[in-house]
Amino acid sequence: MRNPRIRALIETIEKRYPETRVVVQPWGGAEDPDIDWWLWILDVPEDRTVEVEEFAHRRARRMYGRRSVPFVVSSVNCAETARVFSAVLAMPKGRRMIESGPYGCVPAPTGRRGSTRVASRRGLSPAR
Repeated sequence: MRNPRIRALIETIEKRYPETRVVVQPWGGAEDPDIDWWLWILDVPEDRTVEVEEFAHRRARRMYGRRSVPFVVSSVNCAETARVFSAVLAMPKGRRMIESGPYGCVPAPTGRRGSTRVASRRGLSPAR
């Protein structure tokens, strides 16, 4: 992630909740032109999904100094992470991408903690 504030937020989330991993997807939704990204917090324990998402929102508002930020944050419990990402996790690491309709691709977790990959805006390959 090239945006230093988003990168810092991701690192903060993964440090505070080490069992989770964050992936980033280009937003692409025309309904809000101020939103550029969708941050998915994966492998969140079922009883902590609200807590983790609220932590991310509070930290983002603090980093940006305003109520609106250029991304959406969603926390995904372990069962949904396994259901949504299972086919992708079976692929070789270089091809781990999930198609997500009009929003492009979501890169699947690489298995390396602290290593968040971002899909390109065109959805063709992961950005480096």
